[in-house]
Amino acid sequence: MAEYRTLAGEGQAELIIEKSRFIGYARAVSSREEADAFFAEIKTEHKTATHCVPAFALGEKRELLWASDDGEPQGTAGAPLLALFGSLDLANVCLMVVRYFGGVKLGTGGLVRAYTEAAKRAVCAAGIAVVREAVLLRYEIEYPHWDRVKNALDVAGEAVADVVYTEKVGFTVTPVVADAEKIRERIEALTSGGAVLREIRRTESVVPVRG
Repeated sequence: MAEYRTLAGEGQAELIIEKSRFIGYARAVSSREEADAFFAEIKTEHKTATHCVPAFALGEKRELLWASDDGEPQGTAGAPLLALFGSLDLANVCLMVVRYFGGVKLGTGGLVRAYTEAAKRAVCAAGIAVVREAVLLRYEIEYPHWDRVKNALDVAGEAVADVVYTEKVGFTVTPVVADAEKIRERIEALTSGGAVLREIRRTESVVPVRG
């Protein structure tokens, strides 16, 4: 799996230009079916909208790109959304910009700017994340080792999840592939070889991009 940028969450934003209302929606998706369901959900919410402009970029390298102008002049609505995917280097993501016409024509350039800005604001609201190939490690360790292990993982920037306190402490850590062996060795050393690895499998790590 190649590392790629996508959305950290779901975003929505609105702006009004010359009395026209533009509402941008953004969401990370992994398939055409997910994107279509997202578009259908928004169109159901905005049944009286003048235009509902959809676009998606699927695949880690944006192998599948699609957009529609939904009745706007050709190249003024869908194309700007596709261009945004490229300029922000986003993959596995979909956008929809809903327009309620306010009675004032914006012209070709005005439409391009309006749809681009609505989409940008929605992406900003969702946030950007980097998806990397990772290794999920599920451990059980003795209580006396827990604080040392937790502190060491915190220092390494590895988030601990699914902590369970029973006879032992169970937890999950998901380092990227390049760091997985180093994390395993560190946990083994801190527990004097007593850590029990209950599960190990390849997965994805989604890391929000700050700023």
